[in-house]
Amino acid sequence: MAGWDFPLFCQLATVTSKAPTVTASQLNRTYPATLSQTQVRMQCAEQDLLLSGYGPEARVFDFKGIVGHLLANDLQQLRSTLQFSRGFLPFRNQEALRTTLDAMLESELNQQIANPQQRAALIANRTVTDEHATTTVDCLRKAMGRLYGSIASVGLTALFVVALFTLYKLLWTGYMLPQNRLVAVILFLAVMAVAAAVVESLSRHFLLKGFSRAGKAEEGQAANRLLRATGTLRRWRIAATLTTVVAIICFFTCYAALL
Repeated sequence: MAGWDFPLFCQLATVTSKAPTVTASQLNRTYPATLSQTQVRMQCAEQDLLLSGYGPEARVFDFKGIVGHLLANDLQQLRSTLQFSRGFLPFRNQEALRTTLDAMLESELNQQIANPQQRAALIANRTVTDEHATTTVDCLRKAMGRLYGSIASVGLTALFVVALFTLYKLLWTGYMLPQNRLVAVILFLAVMAVAAAVVESLSRHFLLKGFSRAGKAEEGQAANRLLRATGTLRRWRIAATLTTVVAIICFFTCYAALL
């Protein structure tokens, strides 16, 4: 009962109050109470677990990481798949990784672990251990980043080409003259914003399409939530910004070399 406060104890137990004993310096009151305890012994993933519930509804405060035991094989499979070497080929071993991640997302708990608030609640009552949750989040982030990255790498290449082509057209049409530079900046930023939005949308579409096939709409929605929760989209947007900056530097470097 470590960590319980008195109001919580009163909710779980049948508590009565006796008349206080008053002295010159103290007031003592006794609270006789009856607390029911329900215990369930079970075997989970070849391990014996004893769960204890308190009060009339048998409220459990420590689930002994039971769900983590059940999902240990899925996590181990994902970790093994992530160890496959890709080399310089971004699309290598993608199907195996997608299949393994799809199996992970069939569990609602794995979906909840990716959410910081839900993960904290699961760890608090030890539905999963902190170690299991941390490892799962790390593997999910790597898996989703690798899958999305393989598709988005094509988009980043396209974004680089669009930036170079836009800068060339602005130079060719005279928008880079001193009196037109503000308009040139606005046009360039507008074109790149639209291009980045299109590339991100297409990349996400092709990624989620693989999870939504064969009537697995729920896994597709879970993959979409995971894409946001793991910060994959945020990292891609940073990469898109850096790609645009590199394109600008390359263009003006080449332009200065030709002058």
